[in-house]
Amino acid sequence: MQKAKDLANTAAGFFKSLAEDQSLTAEQREDAKTAYGILMNDGKFKGFNEDDVKLTWYHPDQQLGKDGDATSLANMQSALNDLDELVKVRHEYGVQLPHISLTATAIAMMSSDFLKIAPDFNHPINQTESYGPFWEDEEDIAAGTDYPEYEQVRSYMSEKQYIDDAIAKDGSLQKYAYDNNKPLTQDVWERNTDYWNKHLGKLGYQEIGHYKSMINPAQNSIGAARTTGTLASGVGDLKYEGSSSIDILQSNYGDGTYVPQYQVSLLINRVTAKHLL
Repeated sequence: MQKAKDLANTAAGFFKSLAEDQSLTAEQREDAKTAYGILMNDGKFKGFNEDDVKLTWYHPDQQLGKDGDATSLANMQSALNDLDELVKVRHEYGVQLPHISLTATAIAMMSSDFLKIAPDFNHPINQTESYGPFWEDEEDIAAGTDYPEYEQVRSYMSEKQYIDDAIAKDGSLQKYAYDNNKPLTQDVWERNTDYWNKHLGKLGYQEIGHYKSMINPAQNSIGAARTTGTLASGVGDLKYEGSSSIDILQSNYGDGTYVPQYQVSLLINRVTAKHLL
């Protein structure tokens, strides 16, 4: 009885309740079931290389729902609130608003948890042997997100400054700004992205992959997660506080399976309701 009660107060329990909710569509319930299986580390999810993903470092009976873990309801709600910031960004560029894939959310949770224990802060795809991975090209990641000034979406959007600086030095590059006209179209996004991918490094600036991801008009399905507490990685003796991940996907992924979607506000309201129970 206590074990069932403990499970109910975790993201896994929340996903399980959605999987059994007959008011949702069959596709949404299946998505919730898949997300639940990922958090329970059942090894049934097929990764991009068609291997069953069974994480050797994640133990649900020890980690699920614990303080600081991405699977805690408190951190799940914080990550959903992060998405409110992304909604504002998408409004600003006039592109479609994201809906939520619980599968992507569960994967982002595992990614964030992995980033908390990994000795080097790097994309899980670059640490395949230790991590998984679930998908071939996984998420935007951020460290230090316990601090408000480094919150997830704000950190990603800060990369826009590299483009602004390049344009300030050479006004002819203004035509490659993503915010010249609204709505931002896919054709313009792809043209600009192709240009900056080829030239931004030559101009002496860093990559802008996170920024491009946040505003890509094609992206319409999303999962977000965050952890709190001290990470294993850092700079010198200074350790990062908090890790975050956002998986932003197009509506088809992997073998073309449709990704069910949920309104951000719906999930925020449901998670909040569970906090009040």
